[in-house]
Amino acid sequence: MKDMKKDEKIERAFREYFDGNEAPVCDLTQAKRALRTEHRRRGGRIAAIVSAAACSLLVAAVAVGLLLPRFLLDVPSEDAPSAGDVPQTYSLASAQAQPATYAALEDAYGQFLSGFSRFDAARNASARYTLYEQNGEDVLLSVHVEYVRGLTRWRADVSFDLTEGAMLPEEFIPFEELSAEGSVNGYVYRYDDRSWNGEPVTDVCLTLSAGECYLTVMGQQREEALGVFLALLTEQA
Repeated sequence: MKDMKKDEKIERAFREYFDGNEAPVCDLTQAKRALRTEHRRRGGRIAAIVSAAACSLLVAAVAVGLLLPRFLLDVPSEDAPSAGDVPQTYSLASAQAQPATYAALEDAYGQFLSGFSRFDAARNASARYTLYEQNGEDVLLSVHVEYVRGLTRWRADVSFDLTEGAMLPEEFIPFEELSAEGSVNGYVYRYDDRSWNGEPVTDVCLTLSAGECYLTVMGQQREEALGVFLALLTEQA
């Protein structure tokens, strides 16, 4: 009974958000705090590294050597995974992209899309679904979301790995290098900020029970959007 009431509260909060009211209060504070805290920690670590490097040319030289890409040094890593653990890669351009609807995907991939149905009913948000196939197998499910409320505007791409880590799109290899970390509702995620054509972007790799989730959010209000998605993806995972 308690879980049912919690689910109803979560659903009501998100429904109000997508109808143009305030952002849901579920666990967005926790998610946003984690994002801000990790950035502060990362900033502190960077400042410490810079200060240490400035103290000695020798330390700086060692730091440069450590920061060189491992593949340029051509030195095998003791922690490198075995060949059997390395996922196969493919290009999204080479995969067969099939536009789909939430209704068509719900039966097969409802565990990934739980909560996304609210976008279909929202007055100020929309979602487009794409299913990718490679060699006759479903490998990736992507959702492109756009949201507008007054001056609040953001765009997001959410992609779910359907291969249990066996195959990775080449376009998502940079997600493996995300450096900042956080957690929400018991789920761990990694993230980093960047810029694309002058627009701020945040990339997130979220590890869910159903598999890896890759999230990219664009727009000045992306922190709010990240809070929405982290709560949406983890509250009912």
